[in-house]
Amino acid sequence: MGGGANIDKESISLEISRYLAEKSNYVLSVIWHEIIHLAFEKEYFFQILKTQFPNDRESLNLIKETTARALFPRGILAKKFLQINDDKRVLLHPKISSLHTKQIINLIESYIQKKKALDDKYVEKTFSIISELKGILNKKMPLFQRASSSKQRHL
Repeated sequence: MGGGANIDKESISLEISRYLAEKSNYVLSVIWHEIIHLAFEKEYFFQILKTQFPNDRESLNLIKETTARALFPRGILAKKFLQINDDKRVLLHPKISSLHTKQIINLIESYIQKKKALDDKYVEKTFSIISELKGILNKKMPLFQRASSSKQRHL
């Protein structure tokens, strides 16, 4: 299963061939993940990231993808609204430890509970959590570089 929000400014793609019908909530969750990239991220969140990381595409991509994944397809909003409880851990990135993942999940969850928009402080805190991983992730698995330049992003 994979998806992408980089076709144009109004479209997402979703590859679900031979996907079981009983997993339709997960399909919806992937759609929401891509909608975050398409609408919210590009209009609002991306602007914050560009301001903080004007010449650091790696950090920008890492933070935007980990944030989207913390929400959907297996993140906190997927569990809350779509009952995605498949016993798989939230996968922000295969190389991000469960400790770092938990810290990011707790951070974004605190923003959601307070009904607070993601802001500069969120970006700074997220960067402080994952900054030690920068460079390591893309060498081992270039997911974030591919995500910004390819038509498909695998979840």
